[in-house]
Amino acid sequence: MKKLGFSLLMIGFLCGAFVIVRDKDAVNWWAYAPCAGVMLLGLICVRMRRADQALDHDRRESDLRVIESSLSSLVEKLDRMLADRTDVYELRALIDERLMNDLNAFVEVRETLIERFGLQQYADLMTAFATSERYINRAWSASADGYVDEVWRSLGIAAGEMKKARDLLSEYRGR
Repeated sequence: MKKLGFSLLMIGFLCGAFVIVRDKDAVNWWAYAPCAGVMLLGLICVRMRRADQALDHDRRESDLRVIESSLSSLVEKLDRMLADRTDVYELRALIDERLMNDLNAFVEVRETLIERFGLQQYADLMTAFATSERYINRAWSASADGYVDEVWRSLGIAAGEMKKARDLLSEYRGR
């Protein structure tokens, strides 16, 4: 839309300039009016793109707040699970109940990280998040099988990686 707007502005301006200089004694306003209309249309297209960018900025900030709150909530809940050390067989239900909403919320808006910070920062943050998520799944599986040591080891690694993801986001946001 932006390129179209600037193209229309340029075409309207050049055609208008040609109409004005074609007759040095008088301006043919009937010939100039369509050129001015094309310039006006181009200006409207450029302005619409700026409004879209403002909406994109608002959406990105909203998505970043979701990411930030999801990571903070996940860190807090993982730490609480590690501290409580509930029955291993009950842990998978707790994982489903307490962690899945935050994990899904993060995943739904994760592409905002690319738009905001770039691919390298996205890759770094997603590596920590995905590692944590894998270890949460591993803890869930170990809980189903009753492997006590593996449950707590996996949750410990998951908590550490989630903290790393949270800290990376804070660093990228300049906080």
